[in-house]
Amino acid sequence: AFNKVWLDNNDTYFVIIGGIQRDEIYDQLCEYVETLPCGKNVILILSMTNPLPIVKACDGFILASHYEGFGLVLVEADILGLPVVSTDITGPRTFMQKNNGTLVENTAEGVEKGLIKFVGDDCKNAFYAAVEARQVRPGLCKTAGLFWRRCFNIDSITVGETDDKEVSSMVIVSSGDERTLEQIEKQL
Repeated sequence: AFNKVWLDNNDTYFVIIGGIQRDEIYDQLCEYVETLPCGKNVILILSMTNPLPIVKACDGFILASHYEGFGLVLVEADILGLPVVSTDITGPRTFMQKNNGTLVENTAEGVEKGLIKFVGDDCKNAFYAAVEARQVRPGLCKTAGLFWRRCFNIDSITVGETDDKEVSSMVIVSSGDERTLEQIEKQL
């Protein structure tokens, strides 16, 4: 669904956070994403201790699931002030209806319609206004992308302002063996 949306909005990014462990399914997803025209704009993060800084940097949140119990992530995204979209499934339905969320059909076309809500003029203006206000989204997306493309994992990430309006500070917590950490340091 994102690939279709990206074709008309190739300045957008799609961040997927989730999973328990690196396994064959995750590796297949990484390989699949790399074959898509939008692949460089899709960021996969297997898991994070605190994903909220990345979620907050996004224009919206979508829960695209075929089956889900009530997802606490919907409440977290709502608290962060993001527009929230979910496929119309049992778990999130009542929350979405009571809290002005958007429910979409539980199909690829429904997810595509939900994604389109985030790339309209209002969201693009919000994105560019956030960049002007120094909310450092491009750097955050590039850094997260650098990690996933090399199959490194981010445990936590925090971005803050500095006295220099052109420079932000970023604290990244990651784990791995000595070689992995050395590679992370070189890439950054």
